[in-house]
Amino acid sequence: MTTHEYSTLLTGTNPSKQDPSLSADTMGKETEAFGERPKCFKNNLQEILFVFVATMAVGMGSFVSGAVTVLSAFVGRDLNMTTVEITWIAASSGLSGGAFLLSFARLADLFGRKEIFCVSSAIFTIFCVGAGFANSGITLDVLNGLIGLASAAAVPAILGIMGASYEKPSRRKNFAFACL
Repeated sequence: MTTHEYSTLLTGTNPSKQDPSLSADTMGKETEAFGERPKCFKNNLQEILFVFVATMAVGMGSFVSGAVTVLSAFVGRDLNMTTVEITWIAASSGLSGGAFLLSFARLADLFGRKEIFCVSSAIFTIFCVGAGFANSGITLDVLNGLIGLASAAAVPAILGIMGASYEKPSRRKNFAFACL
């Protein structure tokens, strides 16, 4: 079955009669192969780095959860933590991140996505370093909760920046969002 026949079958109409630019010889060919690079990027490398940073920002919470899952038994043993304190290592970042995600989305809209993203990334880095030097279980639990807040602040901000950067629908936009 050709693309033309398939289109006719799905819609019940002949697509070449709806739009004169769609004829039998142009069906299946893309007029715009990939889409134009957004004007905010000077070159392809800058665009690729932006998509990479956006992907890593969305993955921050998952990275922390994965690291905590793998290391919680060792950390609990080294810091003489109770079972409850060990449980809160993993739960605190996910709970705080999930609880404040929508609030941070609103703050990003009010105060600027770029500012919120930069501040949240800096705070995330500071608290991750601080968690590495934690001497007690309670300190580690609190720092992981703050790491979850920073992660929750970064996600809606970077998604908003990405959505504003890629205004027009295209394969380029689809690829960029598929990386997330």
